[in-house]
Amino acid sequence: MTKFNTGDWVYGYSITKSRKKKIKCDLCDGTTKVCINGTEDQAVCPRCNYRGFLYLDEPCCEAFPFSGIVGKIAIEYYGNEDFVPEDYRERGTKVTYMLAGHGIGSGRVFDERDLFATKEAADANLKKTEGDWVASQHHYIQQGGKNRSEEANRADAPKEGGEG
Repeated sequence: MTKFNTGDWVYGYSITKSRKKKIKCDLCDGTTKVCINGTEDQAVCPRCNYRGFLYLDEPCCEAFPFSGIVGKIAIEYYGNEDFVPEDYRERGTKVTYMLAGHGIGSGRVFDERDLFATKEAADANLKKTEGDWVASQHHYIQQGGKNRSEEANRADAPKEGGEG
């Protein structure tokens, strides 16, 4: 019924697809203050909130290997298709595992599709995942894309002088 049983040794990779990049606030130029309506009066920068910098998501693909013994298995059954997460509609269940060395009941939960019986199988999945990520970034760049987080930050930021 499940891919692994309690006590099985499993392998996988935690994959990070973005990381925070610290940049100088472009509204206040790092000074933490902005002029109000073109006067010499100053106010706290509404974009960086008096920090002088922003954090933006920067695309990356970093993998961190892990392995351990399955300590707990959870199976969620979905009866109503409206409530089934898209990734699980095919079989109607979601199977997750907690590893003994990661804290049973309070540690990280691993999806069944991210765990493998051998290191070689985990390595092969990592290679495919990295290839898919590189292809998606290449396609995004070919389409003239920019850092989406940066664009979103600029669009959502209040305008100088308190206009929003």
